[in-house]
Amino acid sequence: MLIDKPVDIAQLFRLHRKQQGMSQARIAKKTATRQDMVSKLENRPETIRLKELMNLMSALDLELYVAPKPKKRWHGDW
Repeated sequence: MLIDKPVDIAQLFRLHRKQQGMSQARIAKKTATRQDMVSKLENRPETIRLKELMNLMSALDLELYVAPKPKKRWHGDW
């Protein structure tokens, strides 16, 4: 899935969490953090730190990949 804004990460995380049948509280316990941190990721993802994101993603066996954007082609005036 292409992620180009913080809300995309939040939606993907929530989708995977629900598909795995896990509550926010269960994710928090699994990652030794607080439930409000999971809520923060899902509802205010622009405020979460990268370290927190990586920790929470690990609870769902998710990984983050970074790749260069494909170059846009200019088609000229048609």
